[in-house]
Amino acid sequence: MKFTIARDFYRGHSKICPTFLVLPVSDHGPSRQSSPTRQFSVDQISRLIFYYLAVLAAFTIFGPAANAQTTIPENAYKLSYSDRWECNIGYKRQKDLCIKISVPDNAYPTNKSYGKGWECNWHYREEDGRCRPTFVPENGYLVSTGSSWRCDRGFEKKRKGCERIVELKNGFLNERGDKWQCEPGFQIVDYACIVIAPPKNAYLTMRSYDKGWECRHGFYEAKNACVKIDLPTNAFLTDRPYADGWKCERGYKRNKNTCEFVDVPTNAHLNYSGNGWACNRPYNKIGNQCVFPERQVRHD
Repeated sequence: MKFTIARDFYRGHSKICPTFLVLPVSDHGPSRQSSPTRQFSVDQISRLIFYYLAVLAAFTIFGPAANAQTTIPENAYKLSYSDRWECNIGYKRQKDLCIKISVPDNAYPTNKSYGKGWECNWHYREEDGRCRPTFVPENGYLVSTGSSWRCDRGFEKKRKGCERIVELKNGFLNERGDKWQCEPGFQIVDYACIVIAPPKNAYLTMRSYDKGWECRHGFYEAKNACVKIDLPTNAFLTDRPYADGWKCERGYKRNKNTCEFVDVPTNAHLNYSGNGWACNRPYNKIGNQCVFPERQVRHD
């Protein structure tokens, strides 16, 4: 024997509860005058009952939890823009509680959910979980953060104090005032400003930390000397003091110390750098030629 299920719905306050009416069905099928029904076997009816019971159980267990209000612990407050909460100033979150922060002397609590929850007052610095006064040596001053110090201009930091910087002849203090540097035309050697002797066809630079000179335009550096550039035909000088100081003109390519003409084949053009060529679209490069792509013949 088979059964039919006639499904109806009961509308409650905020739920829709499906109910089923199981009716026996003769082998000849249901009466044409009865309401439309669907035929189910006994095994199918058992599965449907199991599924609906599982859904009902899940709603009973998880439904109230989803609608439950957030529990705010003691010494905490609810955020205005969400259901979350944060601990009051002076407390730190630990799981679902707000634990009072132990603030050392000369410190103040912060409103941060991370870190130690406190900071040292100005003029104090943290050391071993405490706030100790920031020591400022003679000829030094406290920086804006209040936790460290720097030396006055003309002094440099050595050990735990500030020592006067030895003045250099032909030198001057840098912008920070903690080091001397040489004037143009001099370079520092063994803490002294030594005059720079540039080679022939060179000029002095404003730099005192390297050799202090550069080769003039048209010359390149080689073994502390400035060598005249041997410019080949169809080439021009560059402003680079290194290498050999020249490049080939557009339409020519370099070959050792000469510039060779770029032979552009039919249906091609000079490339971006100008020292080679590329095929015009839609031609493809094959060897030293530009070949039109073969059309694919469609076979039906």
